[in-house]
Amino acid sequence: MSSKPLPGWVSFATSGIGGIFGWVFVHPVNTLGVRMNLASAQNPGVKLSFLPFASATIKEGGIGTLYSGIGAGIWRQIFYASSRYGLFQVFRDTMAQYREVDLLSRLFCATAAGGCAAYISCPCEVSLVRMSNDGSLPLAERRNYKGVMDAGARIAREEGVMAFWRG
Repeated sequence: MSSKPLPGWVSFATSGIGGIFGWVFVHPVNTLGVRMNLASAQNPGVKLSFLPFASATIKEGGIGTLYSGIGAGIWRQIFYASSRYGLFQVFRDTMAQYREVDLLSRLFCATAAGGCAAYISCPCEVSLVRMSNDGSLPLAERRNYKGVMDAGARIAREEGVMAFWRG
């Protein structure tokens, strides 16, 4: 029983949807990780433990604070997950036209696809980190982004487009 290969758009779409679904569960942990890293950088020498930090964060801002920046996280998955898996298949299938696709070839295709996807999703990643951390800043320093589009537009306008690929 042979089956026809799926159209390319199916790979892009299903990987993006899968990435979004997974991100909904990972986002709270990512938000805590971002905030812990920034808190450690602001308070050198102070040891932070995950569970006490999480508990204090939830007590201070409520459970909803763990979902700050979820919109940017979803946009990141739309660009990163769909590009990573979709481009891998495009690269692999293109390579298969010229040579046998062995393990080393797949590794090359996966590395190239991952690098391209990371580059493509950088604006969403920067917006995600900024939005996730905004609530932990002192009131005077908060950016109060209205959403991922607002964050992206303001970062580009105030810091320049290259701010998305800095660092």
